[in-house]
Amino acid sequence: MTTVIFVHGTGIREREYNETFEIIEQKIHAQRPDIKVAPCLWGALGAKFNALRASVPLENATLALSQGEEDADIVLWRQLYRDPLYELRVLSLKPIESGNPFGEEPGDILQSRVASLTPASQLQAKLQEAGIAEVFEPAREAVIHSEPYHQVLLTRHLQKLNMRYPESL
Repeated sequence: MTTVIFVHGTGIREREYNETFEIIEQKIHAQRPDIKVAPCLWGALGAKFNALRASVPLENATLALSQGEEDADIVLWRQLYRDPLYELRVLSLKPIESGNPFGEEPGDILQSRVASLTPASQLQAKLQEAGIAEVFEPAREAVIHSEPYHQVLLTRHLQKLNMRYPESL
């Protein structure tokens, strides 16, 4: 059995930790009831910083996103530079909205759109201007063949089946 351990830092009180733990446990069990979620409130035990606090992130790396939309965009782009498939990884974790259980679902729509994606003339001009037009198609193919893309499609397919036949999964 897989176990997810929820660890929180030193600056949290036990009451807030327990509230957050319950939310995380509910969300995980909604998607994967077979996963065990275990608490680890290590901050309550106290923390000792070694190596001149080397484990503490620099101040600018911990800025809150609530400082403005531009900051959120910068954080997102920084993450996308590190992991270009980040948004697909996050998408595979999100529950889908319940819609028409017999109609086209988000995974089907995504697969159809990505498979038929060709840049419009305006986008093609921008790609040419940026000098990256020749890498658009290989990039699209790389996404289609990536593990995160297939994980999104699989997750969406399983969620769709669960919505149609909840007792069978």
